[in-house]
Amino acid sequence: MASFNGKWINTEQTGFVEMLIKLGVPEQRAKFIGASRPVMTFKLTDDKKGFYFKQELPKMEEIVSENDWVFGVSQEDVDENGKKGTTVWKLVSENEMEGVFSNEDVPEPTVINRKIEGDKLCQRIKIGELEGLRCFQRQ
Repeated sequence: MASFNGKWINTEQTGFVEMLIKLGVPEQRAKFIGASRPVMTFKLTDDKKGFYFKQELPKMEEIVSENDWVFGVSQEDVDENGKKGTTVWKLVSENEMEGVFSNEDVPEPTVINRKIEGDKLCQRIKIGELEGLRCFQRQ
């Protein structure tokens, strides 16, 4: 998990905007989110039982989300449409983590897989048959 520590900036994506539109995010907002190039910050907790996470849009001076997560514990969260639900994160390996977001309005959970692949952090988001990919480079 220490391999995640640091700041990561979005450098590429595939299918992300299309996925947001199919999920009901208005097209203009989806394109804006897709062009925003967020920065993610990770810091493993000292006891290695969780992590601090912040996602921000530096150009907009906006913090999208900021949380302290504990692996294996369901915690309140909000999706891209602003709907409240819960997410549970698990550490798959030293270089991979997975989160599952659920809420009562969506029949299938959102699965977020983050994996260090070489010098990139790749984030795959899957909701049923819909899938988007965003890759980040360490700042």
